[in-house]
Amino acid sequence: MSEVTNEVVKQEEVPVNQLQYTNADSMNAAYKNAMVLAKSDLVPEMYKNRPENVLLAIDMASRTGFSLMQVMQNLYIVRGRPGWSGSFCMSAIKASGLYEWVKYVKVGEPGTDSEGYMVQAKDRTTGEVVNGPVVDWATVKAYGWHSKPGSQWKMAPDLMFRYRAAAFFARTECPEVLQGVQTQEELRDTYGDEPKKQKTKITLDGVKQPEDIVVESEVE
Repeated sequence: MSEVTNEVVKQEEVPVNQLQYTNADSMNAAYKNAMVLAKSDLVPEMYKNRPENVLLAIDMASRTGFSLMQVMQNLYIVRGRPGWSGSFCMSAIKASGLYEWVKYVKVGEPGTDSEGYMVQAKDRTTGEVVNGPVVDWATVKAYGWHSKPGSQWKMAPDLMFRYRAAAFFARTECPEVLQGVQTQEELRDTYGDEPKKQKTKITLDGVKQPEDIVVESEVE
């Protein structure tokens, strides 16, 4: 009697909600959802009537495991680059489940260049206490973060230290949490704040116009 065996071939599992760019059906369905969401009054301004932006937020949500609303409320554009909000960075580390606890630790001597913060956490698997990179005034001055246009370092240094310490920790200890995306504070410290925009009305003499032409331009 011949022996019959059932061979089970395991295929690579793909998350059900992950956006598949090479799959036409997946893209069409996602874009239809994006068009509906883009009409909502609850979405931030950068997503209103912009289904293409919503589509990218859907992709980021599927990759990180966070809800779409969380992503849209915490993902900003600075100089054409996406960036997480500083507060979201710490929340993402805590929500990752990688650590038993996560906290900010103040370091250095107050009033000196050694004053700063780092993030400390306890690895849930190994029990090891992990210290993230220290961000102090010496670091801030070396990179010139406090002198960038629109910088918040002079107005809210304690908050900026915490945001940057969380970003450094995530970047070095759990990079998958941020999916390689910088925080908006990092982007502003590197590239400066968004340029202000001014509107100029142009009236064409001798030509009847239904309304004045408005030209929007950036002011550095």
